[in-house]
Amino acid sequence: MTALPPPAMKTNAGSGTDDPRLALAADLPGLIDRFNEMRDYLGGLLGVDGVTETAKLVLGVGEMSPVGRAFLTLNAAPSPGFVMMDDGTIGNGASGASNRAHADTEGLFKLLWNGFTDTNSPVGGGRGANAQIDWDAGKTIQLLRVVGRGLAVPGLGAGMSVPRAQGDWLGEEAAILDINQMPLHGHGSGTLAASSGGAHTHTFDRISQSGEFYYSGITGGSGGNPPSSFAVSIDGAHSHTFSGSVDPAGGSDPVDLFQPTSFAFNVEVSLGAIL
Repeated sequence: MTALPPPAMKTNAGSGTDDPRLALAADLPGLIDRFNEMRDYLGGLLGVDGVTETAKLVLGVGEMSPVGRAFLTLNAAPSPGFVMMDDGTIGNGASGASNRAHADTEGLFKLLWNGFTDTNSPVGGGRGANAQIDWDAGKTIQLLRVVGRGLAVPGLGAGMSVPRAQGDWLGEEAAILDINQMPLHGHGSGTLAASSGGAHTHTFDRISQSGEFYYSGITGGSGGNPPSSFAVSIDGAHSHTFSGSVDPAGGSDPVDLFQPTSFAFNVEVSLGAIL
């Protein structure tokens, strides 16, 4: 940045002496104008708005927040020099980005372009050769998805089995269990019926002697009538088919997968602001 020349110190011509206080008072309007020029210049350069933030930088009482540093906030609107992580897009002033279309988003645009895949942070119209080309072309890039989702640290945590890449997002609000995920359970008996085993016969010997009948060693009956009851042997193996169904169980309702969750805070990310 080109240094601004210091204002000329005026003298108190009426007293014939150089009084710094009088000189400062006489030049105060000019100093205010120069300060406002510096404020506007730094505000456009650094992506900060307002007198307070610029004064912090000029007076050395603040610090620069690195591009990409994020904070939790109860505020609905972002702090000066920040954008809300709203799953929207950013880009230059001609980009038509949904979150912020301004030159001060260049640093965050390039951070997302270089640090994350197009799946996690897609570029409108597809990625070109590099971040600078896409920025100059007025393309947009989507902020990482955080709205309505739990935040977690990437990597392979102790006791975990799957490493997670930074920027990935996964999970679903509800799911329907398949048969292998269901607890072991029983069903009501319902209605079942056995079909015929097919045509078949049973045989026995009948010997007539003195008006009595003998059925395989079973005696009884008279006058040509068989006994009232007797047993026969099984006539070989055969099968029966059951039809019908047991009572159904369950309603196929989705299972709610939400853990106890608080949606108290918004997330804002720095464009290179002054804290």
